[in-house]
Amino acid sequence: VIKRPIIYSFYHQFNGAEGGGTGMSAEADKKLLDVWKSEWHDAGWNPRVLTIEDAKQHPHFLTLNAMLDGLPFKMYDRLCFIRWLAMANQPNGGIMVDYDVFPLNWIRHDLPNGGRLTVHEYSPSGGVPAMISASQSEWFRFAWSLAENAVQHKQESHWSDMKAMQDLYMASEKQAYLQSKSVVPGLAVLDGKGFTDETCERAAHSMAIHFSHHAVDKGVTPGEKSGPENRGPLAKEWLENWRRSCKTLSAGVAADIGDITAGLGGFHLP
Repeated sequence: VIKRPIIYSFYHQFNGAEGGGTGMSAEADKKLLDVWKSEWHDAGWNPRVLTIEDAKQHPHFLTLNAMLDGLPFKMYDRLCFIRWLAMANQPNGGIMVDYDVFPLNWIRHDLPNGGRLTVHEYSPSGGVPAMISASQSEWFRFAWSLAENAVQHKQESHWSDMKAMQDLYMASEKQAYLQSKSVVPGLAVLDGKGFTDETCERAAHSMAIHFSHHAVDKGVTPGEKSGPENRGPLAKEWLENWRRSCKTLSAGVAADIGDITAGLGGFHLP
């Protein structure tokens, strides 16, 4: 029996005293998490949700957490920094995705690029940290760098791990980490046109899709499932329609996927 590889995410249930949050109700968060777990499991993975308790197990948690004390960021943004340390506490590192990122054509499973930190949702300014792969040492290297960057921007009223990540990327002349164009931004397919050849082709050449809060808020979605509060049902419906409407990967497309995921190991589980 082949052991399923782990796909990680991070989640924290907010209470009123903490302020901020995910922008969704606890019920909507649970629905989205349930869809996330189901889709990754069906794709052959062992989905595991990390929490702040996982970060607290890291020997440098107290130090890094103290670095974030006194910064004028909401608890949500603080946890976005801490989640990197939760991944740095995993012995083999791994792949972490937001719980609104779903698998499309992930054929292989090992860490790409020799474990060097790789951001898989591309942007010219440094990408979106919705899917990241890295070795344990790389997760820790960047967890620390992000916290240091946050301290340097303590005058900002809002500073997220994405802003810090992009700031480090540009300051390093794009050498701080690698990027790939492996994740489809949800806004690219929520255009009201349905499953056109262009949509199917883009999905066929990607490993995952990201139904972000922004994508669902600004994109064209089915009336009954519109809005970020309904991301779980919307994602489930889109993925079911994608599987039904788009053709199976051709040999050529599958070869292309193999190229962009080179180094990711290779097996599929039922």
